[in-house]
Amino acid sequence: MTQSEELTLHSLKSISSIDGRHRIITEPLSEWLSEYALHKYRFYLEVEYLIALSEWKEFKAAREMTLEEKEFLRNLVTNFTLEDANIVQNLDRFGYKDQKPTNHDVKAVEYFFRLKLKGTSLEDLSEIIHFGLTSEDANNIAYNCMIRGALKYYYFPALISLLDQLKALAEIEKNTPMLSRTHGQPATPTTFGKEMANYLDRIRKVFESLYEYKLPAKLNGAVGCHNAQYFAEPNLDWITFTEDFLKQLGFMPNLLTTQIEPHDGFTEIFSKMISINNILRDMSIDYWLYIMQNYIVQKKVSNEIGSSTMPHKINPWRMEVAEGSTIEANSRFTGFIWKLQTSRLQRDLSDHEAQRSIGTAIAHSYIAILHVLEELGRLEINRECMKKDLEDNGVILTEAIQTILRKDGYPNSYELMKDLSRGQYLTVQEVYKMVNDLTIKEETKNYIKTLKPETYLGLAVKLTEVAIGNWISFKDNYNAPYPQIKKIIIDCEGLEISEKESLILNKIKEGKIELLGLNTNKSLFSAMISSEKLNDFSTKSNLFIGKSNANYLLAKQKGLLCVPFNSSQEKAEFKITTFEELPSLIKTIQES
Repeated sequence: MTQSEELTLHSLKSISSIDGRHRIITEPLSEWLSEYALHKYRFYLEVEYLIALSEWKEFKAAREMTLEEKEFLRNLVTNFTLEDANIVQNLDRFGYKDQKPTNHDVKAVEYFFRLKLKGTSLEDLSEIIHFGLTSEDANNIAYNCMIRGALKYYYFPALISLLDQLKALAEIEKNTPMLSRTHGQPATPTTFGKEMANYLDRIRKVFESLYEYKLPAKLNGAVGCHNAQYFAEPNLDWITFTEDFLKQLGFMPNLLTTQIEPHDGFTEIFSKMISINNILRDMSIDYWLYIMQNYIVQKKVSNEIGSSTMPHKINPWRMEVAEGSTIEANSRFTGFIWKLQTSRLQRDLSDHEAQRSIGTAIAHSYIAILHVLEELGRLEINRECMKKDLEDNGVILTEAIQTILRKDGYPNSYELMKDLSRGQYLTVQEVYKMVNDLTIKEETKNYIKTLKPETYLGLAVKLTEVAIGNWISFKDNYNAPYPQIKKIIIDCEGLEISEKESLILNKIKEGKIELLGLNTNKSLFSAMISSEKLNDFSTKSNLFIGKSNANYLLAKQKGLLCVPFNSSQEKAEFKITTFEELPSLIKTIQES
C-alpha cells in the first residue's frame, strides 16, 4: 500500500501556481499554511493542553510534570519534522506499524502523541491526552496558529516593506506636481508624493486594525458545553481554566460556541485582507496607467525579454500579476466568508475544505505584495513628463478662479467659467486674458494671475506629511517579529560544553536548526566557520552565542542576533548561562 512518504510532488507538477511557478517565493509559507503545519499545530495544542492540566493543582487525574518533562514535550513541537508529519498521515490514511488507518486526522495526532510518550517518564499521562476535547478544539487553535504565524512572519513584514517604500516615495516626491485625472480627464493638480501618501494611509489604517486583531478560540468540547470535562470533574472551574489557557496561547476566549468555533474571527481577518488587497489592486492599476502616460519609466534590464515578438517592449507585468493575485485572493476570501459562518445545527464538516484552502488566499495576497515591491524597485519617476503635461494647461485653473470670484460675491461665477472653458484647451496666458476682461477688482485680478498649474497644489505637501507622520507613529509601536531561527553559531572560546548540554544541542540539531562552530571543528557541529565568514550570516535568523569577546562584538556589528553566554556585564535582550536553557530561549525568540 502507498505510504505518506511516497506522495511526493515536484513544483513543476503542481496544480496550483502557488506551489508551481510561484514556489520560489511562497515556499517559506508552507511552514505555516500546509498539511504539515496543520498536524504540527494540532500537536502543539495537545502538548500545551496536557501541560496545562498537569499544572492545574485541582485536576487530580494528571500529576504535576517536572521542568525537564515540560521541556521534553515542548521540544517535540519545536523539532516536529516532516517525518513526524508523515507518521501522523500514515496513522490517518495508510496505517502505521500495528495500527490500522484511523481515517481521522485529529485522532491520528493523538495516537502520534502516545507513541512519543511510550517508554518515557510521561507514559503514565497518555490517557489524559485530548482529555474531554473534540477534534474542533484542536482544529480551531491549530488554524489560528497557522494564520497568525504566516501573517506575523511573512505577510506583515512584506507589507511593512511595501509601506516603507511608499513612505519614501511620498517623502521624496511630495513637491513633484502632477496633473490629476478624474474620469480620465485633466483635473486639479496634485503631487505624485501626495498620491503615494493616499495609498500609504489607506493601507496603514486597515493594517493597524489587522495587526491588533486577536483571533477567537474555543476549548469547550463536543457541543460547546464542556459536557465530558464537567461530567468527569464536576467540582472544577472549567470555564476559568479555558479562559486562562486560551489567553496564554494568545487568543481571545470564545466561551459560547457549538462544536465548532463559528469562524466569525476568520471573517473579520479576511475582510481586512480583502480591503488591503483591493487597495493594492487600485494602486497596481494606477501605476500601470502612470507607466502608460510615461509619468513613470521602467528600468531596462538587458537580459530580460518583454515580448516574444516585439523586441522593444518592457511590460509592467509585475503590477499585472499583483492585480491578478489580489483578485484570486479575494475570490477565495469572499468564498470563505460566505461558507465559514454557516454550519448545520451544532456542526457539519463542510467547512473543512474551505479551511484547508485558507493558505491559498493568504499566499496570493503575499504574492501580490512581493510583485508590487519588486516593480517599485524597477521604476523611475519622470518628473519632466509630468511638468510638461501640467505647466501650460490653463483650463485646470478655472476651479480656483470661480472659487475666488464666489468669495468676492461675483454673480454666477461657476456658470461664467463653465461657459468660457468647458470642453476647451486653454493656455495659462489665455486664462489670464479671460480674467483681464472681467469686471472685478484689480487686486483680485492680480491675485488670480499668480496662479500657475504647477503651484496650484493646495495642501498636498502638508497632507503628505500627515500620512508620513501617521506611518512613523505606527512603526514606533510595531514590534517586528524575530525571524525563524535557521542557524546557531557557537563560539566555543572559553566554553566548556557538558555531556548533558551536548545531548541538548544534538536534539536541536536533529530539528531544523543548523549548528555551526566558530573556529572549531568539533563533531557536535554541522560545519566550522571562521570569524571572517560571519558577514555571510548577517541576519536575525542566525543566532550567535558566545562569551563577550572580540568575536561577539564582531557578530553584533554584522547584525546577527547575539546572545551572551554567562555574562552579567553585556547588555542584551536575551542571555543564557547554560546550554540547557537554549530550547526555552529558542521558543521565547520564536514567540517574540
